[in-house]
Formats: sequence, C-alpha cells, structure tokens
Amino acid sequence: MINKPMIFREKYRSERSNRLAAVFDITDNSIVLVFYDLSLSRRYARTVLFGERKGDITQAIADLLGSSMQEYNIAAGTVEKVGFAASVALSVYIGETVTPAELYLRSEPEIFVMPIISAAIGGRFTASLLTLPHSGLAADFGGKLCMGAAGISDKKVRCASFPLMGAFDGSAAESGVICERGAIDEVRRDNGTLCYGVVSDTQSVGIAPSALVQAAELMIAEGIADRDGIMLDRDHFYIGEDFYVTQRDLRALQTDKARCAAAFELFTREAGDFSAVFLSGEPFVRGAESMISIGAVPRFECRTGFCRNSAEQGLIMCAENDRELERAVLIAENAEDITERLLEEHEKLYVEKLSF
Repeated sequence: MINKPMIFREKYRSERSNRLAAVFDITDNSIVLVFYDLSLSRRYARTVLFGERKGDITQAIADLLGSSMQEYNIAAGTVEKVGFAASVALSVYIGETVTPAELYLRSEPEIFVMPIISAAIGGRFTASLLTLPHSGLAADFGGKLCMGAAGISDKKVRCASFPLMGAFDGSAAESGVICERGAIDEVRRDNGTLCYGVVSDTQSVGIAPSALVQAAELMIAEGIADRDGIMLDRDHFYIGEDFYVTQRDLRALQTDKARCAAAFELFTREAGDFSAVFLSGEPFVRGAESMISIGAVPRFECRTGFCRNSAEQGLIMCAENDRELERAVLIAENAEDITERLLEEHEKLYVEKLSF
C-alpha cells in the first residue's frame, strides 16, 4: 500500500435539500464518508481517506466530516443523521465516544452505529447483510473475508470470517490504492500492447485491487509468472511508467485467493441451498470475471450479483428508514457465527488451493 494518506473528494450533484445524512464506512485502511440526501433519496457527495491513520479515530472522523462539509458548503444544521459501520473494536469505541459535540454538529442529529454480530464480525458486515434477500449468500472482500447466508429452509443467517493479507482492499500491494480518482482499475492486452484504464482519465496514483487481479491473470496466461505464483524473468511487472506488481504483491494475492477459495468451499457446504449470491468488494469494480478466472471465487450456477460496497448501501438504508436499523439489530442478535468450526479445516484446505 502507498503509505502517504490520500483524500479523494467527489460531488455528484449541484442541487440538494437541507436534510442530509452522513454515513461512515470505516476499515483498517480507509474511511469513506457519504452524504446522502434524505429528501431527494440520492447520494450528494463522497469523501474517502485512504492510507495509514494516526491518532484518535474520533478526531479523524470529526476532521474528515468538518473538512468535507466545508468543501461541499454543507451547514451543520442540515445533517440530520450520522451513521457508522466499522470493525468490532471500533464499533464499540465509536458507540461510546462519538457525540454531536465531538463532531462539531448541533445537538439534534441522530447517531447510529451498526450492531456487531460476534467478537470477530463487526458492524460493516451487518450493514452488508441488510442488502441480502432471503435464501441468499453474501460475501464481502476486504481486510478479511466475511460471509453470510440465509438458506431456503432456514431463515437464520449463518456467518463466518476468514483472515486475509490485504490483496483485495489495496493494503497488501506496494503500489496499492482503492478504486478512486486516479487509480488504475483495469489492465488488458490489446494487439500485443499492455493497456490500462485510470479512474476519471487522470494522472494515475496507484493500482486498484481490480487491476491487480487482472494483471495476475494476464501474467499467468502469458507465462510471466507460473501457476505457483513465481515471476519467471523479472522482479517487477510494470503497469505504466510509475507503478508495478512485485513478487511480494503476487504472493499476497495468491494467498488471499487460496483462502477465499477454501472459505467458499467450506462455507457453502455448511450453508445449504440458496437462490442467489452477492459479492462485494474492491475487486468487483471491474475484476469479477478475473476473480473467477484466478480461482478466488467459484462460478455459481444461481443468480450472482457484484458490487463495490454493500456496507455503504446498508448504512444508507438505515439512514432512510428506522425499520432497517431495527432489522439490523435483529440480524446481529440472531446470526450464528460458525467460524470456529471451519477454521481448522480451512487452514489445511487453503494450502491445497494456492496454485493458480
């Protein structure tokens, strides 16, 4: 991951009402802030802080909110709701410490934190599960792989989480970034020439996970790396002049793809039948087919959907409708975390799936 913190800002519209929600999706290496217009039912603006964080998380949240409101000319009185989805530890801390005063807002805004499912599965995945219809399987790829499924015959959601190295959230690659303005988000070969796409067609700032997956697929297909993940004739695979994939990057991707493949095999065996699959994460901006090609994700016979960030949508659902927040609490209370009974076999199985 590129160590220097980056801030990305995007204003989607020029018109808005005076009823906004500010929702925060917080991971180990990013804070995503979305302003959602409650009256017009649409996203208004988005700010992303990517990179290593230092200091208190409450201050980081307040600083990002304050600078974004200034940038987008949003008055404090227009923010009616503030929502958070985060890891277990951060969810607890935010729930205990964050107040409107801490965020320099007026006293009226409602603050909500997505409930955690277990000691290992935080509120981010609870938010993701809100977007899951009945008898479906959801998986979110980030610093860890979180999976949940509600079977056709059993409406109780079974969940599990598996550790990853960070190939799918931009943190493991030396030139890694998330898919924001300036990120290289796709790689392809066109008549022998290596071509790549950059978000917003601007100067590139790094390689997004979707491009990393596509680059690995291309390297294997062209013999630049073998199926054991070893680069054969070079130490760096350049994408453009400034950014490249290293042997270490490829190893991280190889490990994470194997862990994901093993997790899907074990979890789907436990979960029973389901009618649809929904996969969320940075690689699915453009790399869904490549994720299947390298073996990170199986090709499901049922309906399969892909999105970049289901947690963000779950937060917006709660901001729009208090009943969705009540449903999130019920999901968290009734979910069954089956991680422990899968982990031992998972550690053995993922080794068998390391080969590309």
